[in-house]
Amino acid sequence: MLVTRTAGWLGVQVSPWILPAFFVFPGSGIRHSFLTESAMSQAIILFPDLRVKKGIPHSKTQLWRLERDGKFPKRVSITAGRYGWVESEIDAFIAGRIAARDGKAA
Repeated sequence: MLVTRTAGWLGVQVSPWILPAFFVFPGSGIRHSFLTESAMSQAIILFPDLRVKKGIPHSKTQLWRLERDGKFPKRVSITAGRYGWVESEIDAFIAGRIAARDGKAA
C-alpha cells in the first residue's frame, strides 16, 4: 500500500519514501522525476563501495598506480583526505574491460 500526502501549493500527491525525487500526479498515473539521468550518473562512489558494489578488488595503492598510468578513472577530491570516483566512469571502465575480454571495442 502506497501512502501519499498532498504537497502544499503544488497540489500533487507525494510519496514519503520517494520525496523529493518523484511526484505522483493524482488520477493520472503519471510520476515525474526531478532527478535527471545526468544528475544520477554524477554519483560519487567511495573506496569501500568500489569493492562491495562494483567488484573492484584493487588496493588504494594499486588504484593510484592505474590512475597515474591512465588505466583507471581519476579520483575526485571531496574534502581534504577524502576522495571518490564518478560512478558513470567506473561503470564505463567495467564495460570496457568486458568488451576487451569479448574482443569488442568499448
